[in-house]
Amino acid sequence: MDKKVTLADIGKATGYSANTVSHALNGKKDVSPETAAKIIKAAREMGYVPNLFARSMRQGKSYNIAVILPELSNLYFPILVKLMESRLRALGYDIFIMNTNENADEEMRCITTAVGKSVDGVIICPTQGKRDGLDLLKEKKIPFVLFGRNFEDDAYESVTLDEFLCGYSLTEYMISMGHRKILHLAAPFRISSSYHRRDGYIAAMKKYGLEPMVRPMDEKESVVREIKTGALDVTAVFAFSDMLALSLITSLNKSGISVPDGISVGGVDNIASHITYPIDLTSVDNRKEQMAEKVISSLLIRMEHPSWPTAHHIIPPALIPGNTVRKI
Repeated sequence: MDKKVTLADIGKATGYSANTVSHALNGKKDVSPETAAKIIKAAREMGYVPNLFARSMRQGKSYNIAVILPELSNLYFPILVKLMESRLRALGYDIFIMNTNENADEEMRCITTAVGKSVDGVIICPTQGKRDGLDLLKEKKIPFVLFGRNFEDDAYESVTLDEFLCGYSLTEYMISMGHRKILHLAAPFRISSSYHRRDGYIAAMKKYGLEPMVRPMDEKESVVREIKTGALDVTAVFAFSDMLALSLITSLNKSGISVPDGISVGGVDNIASHITYPIDLTSVDNRKEQMAEKVISSLLIRMEHPSWPTAHHIIPPALIPGNTVRKI
């Protein structure tokens, strides 16, 4: 069994005292950046593993972060969690992931579990069905940050995409490609990202004097049948997410309707930035790296300064043209 590397071992290798090594590894300001960099480099090369249990006993911290997601089937969430996990682990934190299945009662159960485990913080994409769980976190004084969704009163620290601009920019791009009959396939409107994207879509359509058409995502198969029979006269579909867009394209292809020759399709998330797909989907990129960084920095601020006013951080999206929207 390999001998565990101690602070004294690192001090011997670098020529510094164990106390200086400890301060450097814990980010104390009394160690110069040059010295800290040298000590951290040596610690990594020697395979040093901090004793988080002992540290937590001294500092009253668990060094655990709970990440609560509404679903795992949408690849956007696993991608984002992976980015957040790598950043948190670099800071000495472990995470555990829970899934609410977009159910408010399940969300409450997940939050109760997180509270019971005495986590240092919670990162959550809320179901927005109820606020009971979020209010419990406030009551227990556990720092938390919402991501991807927020409440209109900005009562909680949150990080979201500029969802209105997502809807507006994709719709305007489709219009610039010659489309005038564009359908928006929307997620449930209790979700803030859904109604903001819808509002952006409607604003773009109205700007160009076009008639908005909005259908719920659970009518996807009906939409495909209506397009096939000609009952629904559209040339493009703006899907709420990439996963919905890819599912729609699959259904359209099965019905003999090609994309983009038969109909154009676009989505939001740009999951192709991290996962290779055979379809070069036109999408709106949600800046996943920037989102992960902002979520973590916001959580750390709330952990260090819990009395600070809450803030809603908005990240600008970027349109990524693919080959699923044709010019007509």
